[in-house]
Amino acid sequence: MRVIVTGGSGLVGKNLQEICPNFIYLSSKDCDLLKYNETLNFFKKLKATHVIHLAAKVGGLYMNLEHNFEMLHDNLLINMNVMKVCKELNVKNFIGCLSTCIFPDNVKYPITEEQLHNGEPHKSNEGYAYGKRMLDVFCRQMNKLDGYTYRCIIPTNIYGKYDNFHLKHSHVIPGLIHKCYLAKKNGTPFKVMGTGKALRQFIYAGDLAMIVRHLVHFYDGKETNIICSVSEEEEVSIKSIVEKIAEIMEYNNIEYDTSYGDGQYKKTVSNEKIKSIMPSLVFRNIDYGLHKIIKWFCENYENIRK
Repeated sequence: MRVIVTGGSGLVGKNLQEICPNFIYLSSKDCDLLKYNETLNFFKKLKATHVIHLAAKVGGLYMNLEHNFEMLHDNLLINMNVMKVCKELNVKNFIGCLSTCIFPDNVKYPITEEQLHNGEPHKSNEGYAYGKRMLDVFCRQMNKLDGYTYRCIIPTNIYGKYDNFHLKHSHVIPGLIHKCYLAKKNGTPFKVMGTGKALRQFIYAGDLAMIVRHLVHFYDGKETNIICSVSEEEEVSIKSIVEKIAEIMEYNNIEYDTSYGDGQYKKTVSNEKIKSIMPSLVFRNIDYGLHKIIKWFCENYENIRK
């Protein structure tokens, strides 16, 4: 088994590396996945039996709103190049990474895997959503070929060590942590965009890494996509996340700027499929995860992505 991981320097890739050090981890410094010939020539040298495709153009709500075209273009091109290379080189095993934010806006809750293509995504991130949805379509086509096992994991909001803490282009938890840190340092209000009423499920990156390891080593089912999330009961509001971060960082001067939108109000998903695949899986709760990531953030502030 020779496992290649794209996006190896990102949030999920770095957490996976801690528990699967023998995989080969690639970053944008190794290969530009937007360029087909460069991707093909690089992958030829690696002779992979398995590809875990984590690389993507990503950002938070406001990054998606402002750059929908770039999100669509770059993710379509990256996924098309990687998939075409995998087919040409006869890579028989593949795991891609989607996101629960790409599901349709109008759905029946809780969302299940079968609803992925049952309508348009929320307008705030339609470029990213359509760019990522096509990876699932590619996998379905590859699974029509004899001997190929291609699937996608669909994690809900991921957070953890090694995340991007950029103040504008990060996901919600790392962005909030960085804002609170600077507000406390400067004695200014901890300003939060939106009302905080939106509801989300969060998965700790270390838990997602364990799921990926299990799917590579121990699972041979034929599901094309698998939602990876905590239970419906563990869905929380952004406001509660803000308050937990403020409490841990001991700084409660919070202000909500309601001139900003909240994005999609809720995206509640079912985790029945992953629990049936890994019955003993226990997700670490949000309080544990926030304490761990804030401690890591403060200890590594000078060297983190920000």
